[in-house]
This record gives sequence, C-alpha cells and structure tokens, in this order.
Amino acid sequence: MLSALALLLTTMTLTPTALASGAAPGAFPRLSDNTAGSATLEVRKVLHGSVDGMFVVPRNRQVVVAAGRYLWKFSDQGVLRDTLRVDGTLFMSGVMFEPDHFVDWVFTGSAQRKAYGAAVDGNALSHADVVVALQRADVVEFGKTDTTAWAYVWANGQAHKMDLTLHREQVDTHCHRSTHSSRSVRWLSACFEGLPPAPRAWTEVDPDSFAGFGDPDARVDVVKFDRRWYHLEEGLGGQLVGATAGMVLKAMGMPGSLPGRYWFGDAHTRLRVGAEVVQFKAFVPYEDGEYHFMHNMRWWEPAETLPGASPWFSVHPRGYLHHKGEAELLRHYEKDIGLYVVRPRSAADVPAAQRTVPPWRPVFEGPVTRYAAVTGKVEFAAAQPQASSAQAVTTLPAAHVWLRSPPSSPHVVDGPPPVPVDALWPALHQLPAALTVAWGLPSQEHDYTVLRVEL
Repeated sequence: MLSALALLLTTMTLTPTALASGAAPGAFPRLSDNTAGSATLEVRKVLHGSVDGMFVVPRNRQVVVAAGRYLWKFSDQGVLRDTLRVDGTLFMSGVMFEPDHFVDWVFTGSAQRKAYGAAVDGNALSHADVVVALQRADVVEFGKTDTTAWAYVWANGQAHKMDLTLHREQVDTHCHRSTHSSRSVRWLSACFEGLPPAPRAWTEVDPDSFAGFGDPDARVDVVKFDRRWYHLEEGLGGQLVGATAGMVLKAMGMPGSLPGRYWFGDAHTRLRVGAEVVQFKAFVPYEDGEYHFMHNMRWWEPAETLPGASPWFSVHPRGYLHHKGEAELLRHYEKDIGLYVVRPRSAADVPAAQRTVPPWRPVFEGPVTRYAAVTGKVEFAAAQPQASSAQAVTTLPAAHVWLRSPPSSPHVVDGPPPVPVDALWPALHQLPAALTVAWGLPSQEHDYTVLRVEL
C-alpha cells in the first residue's frame, strides 16, 4: 500500500487550465473555439467524438449520453457528473443484468455490482398473473436458454430474478426496437408476450434535423459561406471512373448518377434558440444551392421529456469515411466533432467567491492502463474564509474526472480514421482533501484497482 501510495502521489500533477472566454459580439467563432454564445446563452462543447445515443432520466433530471463505450451522465444543463464504462450486458432499459449481479448506475449512481434478492418462482403463476406481477416493476428484462427462462425485475435500487421456465415460449430475446442508438450500440432488449411496453425508467431522445427542416420557423440561417475545400466524391480516380461508366450507362439508356463534386466551407450560422440567436461557423457542404447540415450535424431536444432541459446538438463524422477523399476532408472538421449544449450563461461556472486557488486539474502519469480510462473522484478541503470577506467559503461537492483517457484505438488499414471520445473536463477551483483513483476494468478483478488517498 505504501509503494502504491508513493506512486500515486508522485504521478499526480496539478496543471493550470485555460478558461474559455466569450466571443466578441457579432463574431462567428469556430465551434471548436468553444466561445460561441449570446447575451444570455452559451454554446459549450462537453464531449469530443461521435455520439451514439442520448437518454433522459426524469427521476434524477439527468441526461445520459452513450459515446465511445462509455455512458456519460450530465445535469439537465450539460454539467458532466459521472461516467461508466459499459463493461457487461447492458439492456436497453439502462440496467446491466448479469447472471449473478446487476449494476444500476444509470438510476442510482452506484457502479458497484449488486447481488440479487431472493428469487421468485413464477412457474406457479398463470400467464396473466405473471404479466400483472411484472407490471409493478420499474425495469423488466428477460433471458432464456434452450430449457429455462427468467425475468430480471428491478425497482428502487433492488432487483431479483423470477423463474419463468414454464413460460419460456412467451419470452422473446430478439425483439429489438429500432431506435437511433440501436443502430450504434449492441445493447440487449427482450419482451414477454402480453406484457405491454412499460414506460421506461429512462427515455431515449431521438435526434432531429439540425436545420429544423419542415419547422414553420427556421432554426438555422446562413449569412455567409467561406469556401475551404473542393470535394470530389470517390477521389479523382473515382471521378474519372464515374465519368467513363456514366457515359456507357447513358449510351445504354440506363439510369445512374456521377460522383458529386462541391465546395465545403465555413457556414456563418445563426442558430435560433427561443428568443435568442447564437452565432458560429459550421463546416458543411454547399451543394445544389443548399447547405447540407444533415450529413454531419444533429439536434437533440431532451426538454420534450425533461421540461427546462437545455437543447443540445452534435457534430459527427460523415457516414462514409472509408470512401476516398473523406480522410482528407475529416482534417478540416475533426476538432469540431462532438456534443454541444446550448445553456444559460454561467450554468456551469463556479462562483468567484468559491474559487480559492487558481484553476487546476489532476493528471495520472503512472503505469500504462489498457482499455479503460483512469478515473478519479476529487473531494475538496473545507475552505477558509477569504481575507476580504468574513463569510466562510462553501466547500464544493466532489468532482468526477478522468485522470487519463483510454488508449486510442488503432487505425485499421483501409478503414476510417478513429476519432477518440473524451470530455472537455472543467477546471477545479479548490484544494483537494482526498482523491479516489480507479484503473482497470471491474470485470477483470486481477487488474482492477481502487485507491483512496487523503491529502
């Protein structure tokens, strides 16, 4: 323990953090500058990388985002609270159910493996009685083998299994519902005949068109376009082949179209959010007289389920990165890729009266860790009154941070270049009193380590 403690203390460093300042009035900053806003709103990037899905947990007023094999838990105003690596059998209901334990972090905040309560025998119940019993739960999922079947039943942080072997034929473990996230993640979903889909303990947010096509009031207005890259679909070789093949098809009277060619550039974008307008540059194609935001931007509106929540939007890689010419194009907008929240100004700021030290954040520089991020929980010291004030300074709540990001995925030959997923971690503003560090995967107990150090 002493050697581990010494290692930890010598490998944790405090690094100064630059704070983003607002853009000048009337300016159109790039999204990656992280300075866009209006008099009352700010546009802030909270994740870098592609977003697989977004969910709302009404009971906690939280937004959970799936990205990069992690779940990211935010407040309804986009303040990052916690993360969890999806290292187990996660169901679309939000709970990891395994044969001998479950993890309900989405709803309780606990990443600990929990044991099931006493099993319930559902074989003595009629089909109708089973349906009635399962409808009382907050979350129900199912599993089966060639000879057995069971239900996972969760409510208020407790779970048990119900034996449904005699009802095995009513269990369907392949009833996947088509959603935005189901096309990106491989979470499980199961059904029971006669059991109506229950209101989920969390609700998926379906992304909308960023530009708001079809809306009576346009969400987006482009006032200027700076050309930056003339794009040839399929590259120069593909253009030559397409032109040759196109002439042959046309001569034969067969339908077809040539690979496209058009400008990409910075669209000076005015985004309307309520009565406010925020301005920034978005890298988009201009084709056939239109700005095509649809190819790499989406709009997320959790307020439909969670009234008062801020709106979000995402920038993602184009869907054909393996095509020729796309890797060169990616270089022009890779820094913009990620998740953004449009929230009230200062929603995530620490009040000046509670800032007792210059901004800093901890960094792990210890042994190489595979697969997972090195995470930390920083508990802050009780702050002393400032000399200029007789009032005591309120101690900030503990902060969850990544001390080191997971290793980057290797670039597969002839595959699309990987875009790593990471957060834009906020600066810390008080001295630490204790630090809990975790590295490795809980499923690999021989490599998983959790260490708490009081400073």
